[in-house]
Amino acid sequence: MEIYHRLRALFSKQTSRNPNLIQQGSLFPAKTSPGSISPPDGAITALIFQRIIEDNFRIADLGSGPCGAFWWSQLPKGCSINAFDLYNEPQNTFDYVSFSKKDVTKLHEARKLKGKFHLVVADHIFEHVKAPSGLASSIFHILQPNGYLHVGIPDASNFTDRFYRLIHPDGGGHIQQFTRDSFLKFITAYGFELIEEKPWPDDWRWFEKLYSLDYYKVQHLTKEEKVWIANVFRKELTPEKGYSYGWEFLFSKEGR
Repeated sequence: MEIYHRLRALFSKQTSRNPNLIQQGSLFPAKTSPGSISPPDGAITALIFQRIIEDNFRIADLGSGPCGAFWWSQLPKGCSINAFDLYNEPQNTFDYVSFSKKDVTKLHEARKLKGKFHLVVADHIFEHVKAPSGLASSIFHILQPNGYLHVGIPDASNFTDRFYRLIHPDGGGHIQQFTRDSFLKFITAYGFELIEEKPWPDDWRWFEKLYSLDYYKVQHLTKEEKVWIANVFRKELTPEKGYSYGWEFLFSKEGR
């Protein structure tokens, strides 16, 4: 986990100069500069929870990262976001975004958060925590009755996640290895009912832009060859051919 957060801090500095680097399918998927009205080319431009958001929704974004998310700028009137992250405070946020530096696996211990939120967004966080059970319990705790949960995860049985772990000797922060079926079995046991799911595509910019040959001491591959590999993956591993990086899920808290 230490290297994961070191890379996040380094990349947050890079994105202050070029916020279009972070996007869906990257090391920090779904996170981009909140000041960027549109995600960069090749990125997902909408997530399935966006159509259910109503005016004045209270939203918790767990593991918000240093740059927030593209959808922060696309909310109906009166909505508010509480961003939670243990390591990175989002920069250049909107007036309706507040930040809490907290361990998201222990939010169930906070009485004042009980039933506070209409929607919890937990994109690409479950694979990074040591205690996914604590995270699931925390989400149930902070969601109001009839609330919604959105989750994005990599599928550990797909090529992307296996390749990711191959080229990161330290695992790159992916300490949990969920598949679609194992995650659904896990999360429904904590009181969540699946409403909708979609495959999550991969644009491979996380590999092209973020993976450091120097840091990992890769001596026999050039940056140009790395770009070439990324372009081959983009050509061959496409949604049209049935390939995806992982899954996007929308759940409701049981009792709807």
